[in-house]
Amino acid sequence: MSTSSSSSSSTSSPSSSLQLVGEDAAFFDLSAQSLPRWLFFGAELTVVMAILWFVWLSPETGLARSWVRFFEERANGDSTTAMVLQLSAFAVLHSGLAFLRPWGEATIGPRAWRVLFAGLSLPLAASSVAYFINHRYDGIPLWDLRGTPGLHSLLWGANYVSFFLLYPSTFNLLEVAAVDEPKLHLWETGVARITRHPQAWGQLL
Repeated sequence: MSTSSSSSSSTSSPSSSLQLVGEDAAFFDLSAQSLPRWLFFGAELTVVMAILWFVWLSPETGLARSWVRFFEERANGDSTTAMVLQLSAFAVLHSGLAFLRPWGEATIGPRAWRVLFAGLSLPLAASSVAYFINHRYDGIPLWDLRGTPGLHSLLWGANYVSFFLLYPSTFNLLEVAAVDEPKLHLWETGVARITRHPQAWGQLL
């Protein structure tokens, strides 16, 4: 991104006096939003979730059970090892597709690449989360902190903060969903600049 083009784009943000080279990660212009695009996003989200259910999550028609069984067989039934294998597969695919984004967008276009990226990442993430929830009490407990004073409030607070870290990934939701054409961004302010991947930190919390 050139300095001239970025500086002109930053003049519309509250931080224009800072002469940003990149973009203001916290800038959201309500007047620039379009109701038809948001309605399209709602319809798109409904279709995507329906496809995710029937193709992946449904006990009758979904492929998630075969995916989980594949790792359980290689882990000889040990749920901890199966969990590690699933997360490793997700990490390789998710990070690999992110690394290949410039090539993918140049080959099939930004919108098509974003759909492919989400279409492969979302099912694997959903399976990993569901598998962890279903097997969180397996194995030998290394610690039991239930009943520890203040722990419940601490965990609720961490979860509360995690949603704020998700904001930089969702304030540009139409672009995330490829309703608007996805762009490569150079964030220069806020939590996006500090963490580089605020959503990952939110999920970690």
